[in-house]
Amino acid sequence: MAQQSVVVIGATTTLRPLASVLVAGGAEVLAIARDMSNPPEGCATAAVDARDAAALDRALGGRRWNVVVAYEPAVSPASLEVIERCSDRHVLVRPSAAADPAHSTDDFVAANDELVLGWRDGASRWHGPHEISAAALLVLDDGHGRVLGHVRPWADRP
Repeated sequence: MAQQSVVVIGATTTLRPLASVLVAGGAEVLAIARDMSNPPEGCATAAVDARDAAALDRALGGRRWNVVVAYEPAVSPASLEVIERCSDRHVLVRPSAAADPAHSTDDFVAANDELVLGWRDGASRWHGPHEISAAALLVLDDGHGRVLGHVRPWADRP
């Protein structure tokens, strides 16, 4: 099997552990973040604001990537178009606002290749980078959409 090429957007904070796990597993990883002062080891890096579609397109180097894992707040609708054009697949890590009952149904279900970040059961706290990265890896492995933690009842949102 050929080496997998993966772009991780949000690779110095939220998805830093994911980039490290992918490198350890033998993937070629391009880590993208606005600030590369703390890059994950073993990754190629690009310090770029991924919300800027033209800058992201340049960072991706005109090549085709197997997969892009992107932290949604770090991208724009225009940069998502770049990601779709330059990759075979993309996994989107979305904040809990994606499940806001004002914009979605009461029975919220994450779409395939989507991780929606909820909050911890029995605690008013958000998940950390290691928890988020572990859940993103599961979505990357099987393509099934997931909610990390809970997004209902919405009144419990921290």
